[in-house]
Amino acid sequence: MGENFAWGPEFDGQLIPWTTVPAEYSAVKNNVQNFFDIGNTARNSFAISGGTDKYSYYVSYTNFNNEGVVHNTKLNKHNLLLNVGSQFSPKLRSDFSMSYSKLKQRGATEGGYPFGYSSGTPALAFATQTPSNIPFNELRDYNSPYHDFKGFYGQYSINPYYILDKQDVSNTVDNVISSVSLSYMPIKDLTFTGKVSTNFITSNVTEKNPKFNYE
Repeated sequence: MGENFAWGPEFDGQLIPWTTVPAEYSAVKNNVQNFFDIGNTARNSFAISGGTDKYSYYVSYTNFNNEGVVHNTKLNKHNLLLNVGSQFSPKLRSDFSMSYSKLKQRGATEGGYPFGYSSGTPALAFATQTPSNIPFNELRDYNSPYHDFKGFYGQYSINPYYILDKQDVSNTVDNVISSVSLSYMPIKDLTFTGKVSTNFITSNVTEKNPKFNYE
């Protein structure tokens, strides 16, 4: 019927038309779970440190990679940290710290209409409206004539995997945090410290939508 809501007769397991072969009119096992991918996270770090009674240093690098549970969403972050300290005298000390991070992420939009298509909402909303007898494992093949624009079962929705693959919503963030401090201890247990900090950040958000038409 083209409707995209789960309503109608109760599931009875009878065979009904579906793509090239009939399918049972029943709920697909773990269907909602099948919509999502298996996410994974990897973190790698490297650090060196050293010093004497006059100075100290610490340098570290961390790489963080995450692939989300929503198809084709990911995040990558590089972080570099530098800490340096100098003991000029028993009473005077200076410390400097700088951290630089670069983050790249690819997300999925929610809360609006995709590509200006005015009858529906984005990928996850389309997925939650999908009847439980429609197998997400098959919908992943959005090039199939049964799951593309012309063949997709939903008259008021778009195959969510097409959206997640073809709509590019990405963000790149560069962030620099630095600080320098000077400490003076005139007498034991009394220290005066002056500190200056800065934070410089840039963010570049890009959204690319595919062109498509119905025949």
